Amino acid sequence: MFRRHSRTIAAVVLCFFTWTSGGVFSVAHAAQDAIKKGKAKEQQQNKAEGAEERFSRLTEELTVLLADPNANVESKKRRLISGKGEIDALDVDIRKQFAETEQRLKDAKLPAEILARHTIMVKHYEVNLAELKGNVERVEKSSDKKEVEEALQKMRQHLDKVKAHTKSNSLNPKRLPHRQLKVQKREPRIERKEFQKDLKKAAHADLNGRRVLVASTDSLAGLLTSDDLAETAEVQLTPEIKAKAQELGNNPVKIYEWVRNNFEYESYYGSLKGAQQALLERSGNDFDQATVLIALLRSASIPARYVYGTIEVPIETVMTLFGVKDANTAANIVASGGIPAKAAMSGGRIKSILMEHVWVEAYVSMYPSFGAKNGPANAWTAIDPSMKEYNSYTSTDISKIVPFDESGYLRTQSKIPPSLSYLFALEGYRSANYQGGIQDMLYLKGIKEKQFGILLGSLPYKVVTVGSKFTSIDPAYRHSLSIVIRDPATDEFTSVSKDVCQLTGKKITVSYVPATDQDGAVMANYGGILKTPGYLVKIKARVKVDDSVILESPPVQMGDSLRLSVGFTTPGSFPDSIESELALGIYHNIALSALNVASPQAVGGLDSSNKLPGTFYDSINQGEDEVGKVLQNIALQ
Repeated sequence: MFRRHSRTIAAVVLCFFTWTSGGVFSVAHAAQDAIKKGKAKEQQQNKAEGAEERFSRLTEELTVLLADPNANVESKKRRLISGKGEIDALDVDIRKQFAETEQRLKDAKLPAEILARHTIMVKHYEVNLAELKGNVERVEKSSDKKEVEEALQKMRQHLDKVKAHTKSNSLNPKRLPHRQLKVQKREPRIERKEFQKDLKKAAHADLNGRRVLVASTDSLAGLLTSDDLAETAEVQLTPEIKAKAQELGNNPVKIYEWVRNNFEYESYYGSLKGAQQALLERSGNDFDQATVLIALLRSASIPARYVYGTIEVPIETVMTLFGVKDANTAANIVASGGIPAKAAMSGGRIKSILMEHVWVEAYVSMYPSFGAKNGPANAWTAIDPSMKEYNSYTSTDISKIVPFDESGYLRTQSKIPPSLSYLFALEGYRSANYQGGIQDMLYLKGIKEKQFGILLGSLPYKVVTVGSKFTSIDPAYRHSLSIVIRDPATDEFTSVSKDVCQLTGKKITVSYVPATDQDGAVMANYGGILKTPGYLVKIKARVKVDDSVILESPPVQMGDSLRLSVGFTTPGSFPDSIESELALGIYHNIALSALNVASPQAVGGLDSSNKLPGTFYDSINQGEDEVGKVLQNIALQ
């Protein structure tokens, strides 16, 4: 694998011996090239290798040979002696390239700092080359086995010292990005003062908490504020939200019934998706379904706010909510989602579940129309789209309906894996018999739709305590993500933190820009990042969300490493983080899903080829958006 892609690898790393004139390739770009090019192209590519890349392969080969316990001393000695001529020939070519580079820098009148970087690299190369040649001569002149072994050991130590650091991370199965976070199980708060105590703490910790406190004061009941119609981090009045509200006639009853009848309930704690993402996924917990409902209501100019407290739900309702027939299983699902909850027992059996929960209050025309007519509004009315009944369906053995034709598969001698072939068969059956996605064939439950035509003015459970009312979700109840980029050499770092609802469904990329105008001038002179000797320039890693830059790293030599740490703060769970190494110059995508991936986002406007633009790496920015789309599409799929 190393030799096959040695040109790419030599371009990615900065070896002490090597002038990496190729700059830094993208892993995805290299992979695409490797797939597209056959052996003939590959041989042609090998012929076009520069002296620095052939030198890199030679030193790698010698390093592997010296570390091989099965190779005898004499064979190692012979190979080193035979390599003297290769080293000398490559040295001539590399020095010629160094001279050409120096002259080019002078002719272009580039800054003295850039010329100094070149001079440092040349001296670095000369010192290490002299030691390499000296080691080879010691091996050649050694007269007995012990002297040869000592000389070989000294040479191996030198090659190990100057060997380019690998940029890959070893895989730890216990630290995979998709592992399940540990949940901190908590009991629900029963007394209102417990909620108020926590809110006061939040008010001192974050200014946003003051809005929550004001909205939660009983004396303000019925008082309307501009916040009841405002956009927030999670309540975004996007074109899709506005279009759906208009489609529903901006009517509170129709808006409530549409959310209730079309959004699957998911068991997790806190605000995760936000209105737009929940709308696209048609799913969410109580926080996110309340957020969609509030966004639609506010888009229709109907004041709406959150209500947070503790409720008591009959165990039968909880069981149907999750599509299970066992009370203990239903209770465990609630607790495993991080929701503060406990079971209420009667006669040794679970009677109900006490749990913290969010619902909505809308200011509508309750009297006399019960919300059926749009205004004039006269009452705050409680509504909850998330707590609903489900129809339970008989389980279907899909393998009997769509059997796998093993004999037919073997006859075709297909190169497609059997599992993928069967998925194609399932998709064919689905498209012929179902309007929804392939998951519709496998669901064992469905929402029991209800259309009352009015707002009932009551909730489908007992409210134990109303803890607070607020127009914007407090940060303590939001899922958040932090990104830290650290230079391990200096320990200098930059960081940013965002609510997950601001990131889900968006393209998050790590790309690169010249660290200074001087670095940019060098790249411009060479005609792009791939044509620029890597040791001549410094760059900064840049994190973007769609087209907005949210973070830039400290300046680092192109090809060196940075540490990327992505941290997760999850209400109801312990914090967690994932760390990886960034080779400066390799384009990265951070794909973030909120439990599901909405179909429109999985395609992202790409064509079916998912091909990277061939001209992307002619410039550090050219085509960046298209590369990000490809990587985002791959990750989400």
